[in-house]
Amino acid sequence: MAISAANVEHIASQATWGQGALRAAYFAPDDSQFDLLTTLDLRLYDAATYRLLRSFPINNFNVAVTISPDWQKFAVSDGNALKVYRLEDGQLLVRLQGSSGQETSPAFSPDGSLLASVALPPGNEVYTGSVELWRISDGKLLNSWAAGA
Repeated sequence: MAISAANVEHIASQATWGQGALRAAYFAPDDSQFDLLTTLDLRLYDAATYRLLRSFPINNFNVAVTISPDWQKFAVSDGNALKVYRLEDGQLLVRLQGSSGQETSPAFSPDGSLLASVALPPGNEVYTGSVELWRISDGKLLNSWAAGA
């Protein structure tokens, strides 16, 4: 299901249902579902009926969320750690805590087994940091690369 003139008004109206500011929208690969990220929660809807299927509290305006390509997991970066949850029921699968600082910008590998993130040092220096690669199944940090000017 693509956002089009025919359905954009209905999708836009979903933003008010969450009672939070709309931050992002995600569509399932088969177009059967879509998620809306607000400042309060992540809400999963049926794309045909617009019926709310589930919601997961986020409660942090500065959070970053990404959904795995297989639409089985979602990752939340709340600054302190990365948390990976099962999309079906919101069960926490793994908590990833790096030693480099604030974890941001999570991104799944195409098969959903790995998660990359950016780790900013304490103080949030904008020109330094590292890229970290995690294996989700056991939470192991596989590698870290320095990045910055």
